[in-house]
Amino acid sequence: LVRADRIDHDRAACRERSAQTPGKETASTQRIIESFHKLCRLPKFGILVLLTFFFNAANMPQLNLLVQAAASKSPHSAIFSASVSQIVSNLVMSASAGIVFFQSDLGGRRLFLIGCCLVLPVRALLTACFLSADYPMLQTLVVCQLLDGLGMGLWD
Repeated sequence: LVRADRIDHDRAACRERSAQTPGKETASTQRIIESFHKLCRLPKFGILVLLTFFFNAANMPQLNLLVQAAASKSPHSAIFSASVSQIVSNLVMSASAGIVFFQSDLGGRRLFLIGCCLVLPVRALLTACFLSADYPMLQTLVVCQLLDGLGMGLWD
């Protein structure tokens, strides 16, 4: 928690900067910039940035395509189906993030990171199978978003 004496209430309220410590902000900003440069020089940080980019790039279009397919098959229930699948995804993500929070101290985060990357191809495969077998769109959307929530919870 942040102690009350460390909060700059004037800055938090977007008022004029407090005149008490003008050099302290510059030193703090300089320290943040130096820390960021140090972080960028770490080779694992670059790998994590690339992994994050590819994970999110691979994750984004699937729900959009499924909602479009649902809208073409059943226009009157497409919004309902997409809404239900988003709710399911958020609930599963919250639950799996809680599990990761308690379990990551025991074995580290590496297995969770590998697990969330494995969820994407499994999700895509199941979605393709469900679409080719003409399952109901609500069921396909919920399964897709259930795995999406699991993957994002493991990522968190």
